Amino acid sequence: MEKKRIKKFKNSSGVTLFEILAGVVILGIVFTLVGHLLSTVQKQYTIQNEQIEQQRNLKLAIQNITKDIRKENLVSIPEKNVLVIGESSNGIRYELKDAMLQRNGITVVSNISKLKIIGLTQDDRELLTGESSEIIGIKLEITTTANQMGTTETLSSTVYLRME
Repeated sequence: MEKKRIKKFKNSSGVTLFEILAGVVILGIVFTLVGHLLSTVQKQYTIQNEQIEQQRNLKLAIQNITKDIRKENLVSIPEKNVLVIGESSNGIRYELKDAMLQRNGITVVSNISKLKIIGLTQDDRELLTGESSEIIGIKLEITTTANQMGTTETLSSTVYLRME
């Protein structure tokens, strides 16, 4: 009876140590590739979300300024890149401070690196500063701070005042 058992062990098939190691190496390579792929996808997702947020901030800034200009229909540029809408004593003041676009001292949009305000006149001159009587339109250019990839977003718009 013992001879039969010994024969059975000799005939049974098994896995060698080399086959186990080869399987572990192959699985390690597959898991490494999958992990790298997931990491790349996550990084791209984060970058795209940041770009979308930049574009949303720019659009919000332009919409707010445009809405205020259309309400008041009176603008002046008392200093370079400062826009006052309405009467200068109690008007709405937009300016860029510490990478934040502020409306009357309250932050409207953050992560802004550049705010360029140009007044347009009847005789096609561009004013960086000027009184409201000369200005018939405003050209705005707003640029965001650089994202993780070092890219910035810029949005520009021109708003003409209604002539009454």
